[in-house]
Amino acid sequence: MTEPGGGTDVLGALSTFAEEKDDHFIINGTKMFTTGADVADYLLLLARTNRDVRKRSEGTSVFIIDAKSPGIQVRPIKTLGLRAFHTCEVIYESVRVPKENLLGEKDKGWQQFVATLNNERVILAGISIGIAKSVLQEAIEHAKKRYAFGRPIGQYQAIQHYIANIALETEMAELLTYKAAWLQTQGKWAESGLASTMAKIAASEAAIRAADRGIQILGGYGYTMEYDMQRFWRDVRVYAIGPISNEMGRNYIAQWLGLPRSY
Repeated sequence: MTEPGGGTDVLGALSTFAEEKDDHFIINGTKMFTTGADVADYLLLLARTNRDVRKRSEGTSVFIIDAKSPGIQVRPIKTLGLRAFHTCEVIYESVRVPKENLLGEKDKGWQQFVATLNNERVILAGISIGIAKSVLQEAIEHAKKRYAFGRPIGQYQAIQHYIANIALETEMAELLTYKAAWLQTQGKWAESGLASTMAKIAASEAAIRAADRGIQILGGYGYTMEYDMQRFWRDVRVYAIGPISNEMGRNYIAQWLGLPRSY
């Protein structure tokens, strides 16, 4: 597979173009969801440099751009979670970029990015697992100290099952993530692509379920901003959406298993 799960979906939405002129490129377009653009010194951008291509994965290039270049506007986007830093809309209006700021080969940008996809999915799986473990710790602490009907709520079977399921699903996702990371270190790129996609899906969904159960365990306290449980849910929710949606990840898994391509 030359375009791992979700690749063509991303490239189909690419609307930023770089036109080559003499010793520089002129870049125009808008890039959504650029993390940290409001505080960055430099921006990393994938832009189309050739419109006449057979596949959408062809004709793209990667640039490193001075964030203070004339013609760049950065607009932070208000988000549900991950509020410790911003993701931004970046508008490029006739931004002049020197040719030496082209990273790698012209028109080979997506092929260069492909090598980073497995690592990214393993990292996001790890972040999700970390959040799930934080949920588990807070849920256990609350279940021990919160009393209802004269007993700690952790003594009730329903609460115990919630907590046991959080631990169970987190452990399974973590083992799958270690497998994906091991395959990557062994240079087994194809197998790692499948495992890292599975790990990202399993870990993000396990963490979302964990945080939802955690809110339920804390009851009314879980719904307040005073406790971290609501933040765990808000922060992890995005990892089921991107940078590859879990739906597209499942399409990739099914294609790996021999089913026809669905996108």
